[in-house]
Amino acid sequence: MRRAKVEAALIAHDVVRVLGDRRVLDGVSLTAAPGHRIGLIGENGVGKSTLLLVLAGRLGPEGVRRRPGLRVGLLGQDTEFDQPVRTARATYAAAVGAARAETVPLGSLGLLPERDLDKPVGELSVGQRRRLALALLVAPSTPAPARRAHQPPVTQPVRRAGGRSGARAGRDRARQPRSLDALTMARS
Repeated sequence: MRRAKVEAALIAHDVVRVLGDRRVLDGVSLTAAPGHRIGLIGENGVGKSTLLLVLAGRLGPEGVRRRPGLRVGLLGQDTEFDQPVRTARATYAAAVGAARAETVPLGSLGLLPERDLDKPVGELSVGQRRRLALALLVAPSTPAPARRAHQPPVTQPVRRAGGRSGARAGRDRARQPRSLDALTMARS
């Protein structure tokens, strides 16, 4: 059986980024198809945020190609909302639009428990606010219904600094590491 060729939405090839006298990114290459979501996990200071900023087009260098019309969303490390008295549900609806919020309700994404959807954003924990910000990124490209049955973790090979290889197991959304940065891509 022959697979259909999928055009890459984002290609990074041998990306190098130097900050001051430190080489933060050194020969990073990545190809992602439309709809792929990328999460980076690693120790502090290894260049996760820098790589995501480069892929999103917020930092140079050259060497990154994005398909025209590609929407790149970036979940940064700091999450603040301009209306902390607005509920999580109302914040979500205001950001994604009433029609999309009805088609893909915030609760269906599984990022916040039902009991917290009507809490003011300012009363949510830092982790809950980050999950709300993640919902704002993924909702526009999430097919309805978004709720899926539990899937076992997936183990993917990873390349660590110094050329060592290993494996990283996927985790249940409720147990995502606090330092996770995410990049999401979708067709516009």
